Amino acid sequence: MVCDEQPATAYPRRLRAAAPLVPPREGKETPAASRTGFVYGASFAQGGKARVEVYIDQGDADVNKVAFDALAADKAATESQFGEPLTWERIDEKRASRVAVYRPGTIMDEPAALADIREWMIDRLLKMKQVFGPRRAHVMQQ
Repeated sequence: MVCDEQPATAYPRRLRAAAPLVPPREGKETPAASRTGFVYGASFAQGGKARVEVYIDQGDADVNKVAFDALAADKAATESQFGEPLTWERIDEKRASRVAVYRPGTIMDEPAALADIREWMIDRLLKMKQVFGPRRAHVMQQ
């Protein structure tokens, strides 16, 4: 199945607003990502799941885990503000950590399902930024 790509001007305004939140391809780093160490992203994960995440990678595993633990300490309030349960992935065997929300979906889904997934991703990306932006600033000050 081939998904028809549309130019950015054809996307809804919310998608264009969310576009800067999508992280670069693996192995690439944007100046914003290197400054904050918190990257908002949307992707298709293994196991037939679509994912929206805040990926915590400040370049140092210990710093990342301290930041993650500080965020996780406020898990109930964070999830309440986000409006749905989040998956808290400390990933001790790796340098980075993530907080994510998942739903069923693959890149091979039918176009109508992909449109629903895209809208879901946009909504969750904007929520992630709204909920974690202030928390990131607080965690970075500690």
